[in-house]
Amino acid sequence: METETNTEKVSKLAEFIKKTLENSQTYTFHTTCIDGIFCTPVLYKNPKVINIECVYIKCHVIKSGETKAEKYSLYHKKYDTIEDAVRIVMRVANHFKIIDGDLLSPNTYAATKLEFDLMPYTEHQTCGVCLNGTLDITLCGHHLCIHCRQKCVMAGHDNCPTCRKPNMVSIYSIESKLINNECYPLLVEAMNLEYKYDAGNHYEDNTDADDADDADDDDDDDDIFGDDTDDDDDEESEDEENQDVVVAEPEPEPEPEQEREHPQYPRADILVQFSTSRIARTFHESRRMAILQYDADIPIVTYEIDRTGDPTIEP
Repeated sequence: METETNTEKVSKLAEFIKKTLENSQTYTFHTTCIDGIFCTPVLYKNPKVINIECVYIKCHVIKSGETKAEKYSLYHKKYDTIEDAVRIVMRVANHFKIIDGDLLSPNTYAATKLEFDLMPYTEHQTCGVCLNGTLDITLCGHHLCIHCRQKCVMAGHDNCPTCRKPNMVSIYSIESKLINNECYPLLVEAMNLEYKYDAGNHYEDNTDADDADDADDDDDDDDIFGDDTDDDDDEESEDEENQDVVVAEPEPEPEPEQEREHPQYPRADILVQFSTSRIARTFHESRRMAILQYDADIPIVTYEIDRTGDPTIEP
């Protein structure tokens, strides 16, 4: 029976939760320890579901064709009113216990214990740490109860206690491969809606932030460029007004180029130089090379070849 004081507290908490749900899809209760496992109760607005999920232990689920890790659900239940949801969380936190990855009510827990007394675990279905019977396993297939699993994760040991294979402990699994997060359609629907809602809020928050940044940038641009541009225009107009009219003077006519005086090289030296060159095949090519190499530093001469093949010079 609820006391009058607890009833008032439940009503006050329910009112607070209702206000929170006006702008959110979920309400998350504070972390609590249920039968030695740290859990977080989560209330979903639509569908109306209470979910008790582990803090340190996760499980693999398939979403959109991809394997993702999400917090493992120990228990979930549908509620009618917010006050009803609060009472469910209170009852689970204070009275439920865990067997093989499930939070069970006192009556169900007692019945399950009797079943295992009559149909006990096999010899190999024992936790590799505490040696108690369990169906919980690691990703590599070795038995590890949920209590010892949490101790390993909190201590920073994610290697399998049996085979020492890394990254095997923090992800929950069981022999039957029936994971609560995937087996119950109502729970799957609630968690999927939560992901979509969170993703939408994240997108809107980023969009609003980007718009705000753009608006600030525009204001800054106005402050930076607007006033300076006006000042520059004013300065340019003042310069144009104060600028004297200058009449362009006609450019002086260029003086006629004087003929360049060439140094008087002995013509014989030029003939000897190019007539003995291996590159110059003919006297005409020798002349072209002379012009290219010496530019106008030598007088231009004309080569002629007589019948004997000897060159003669004509100025």
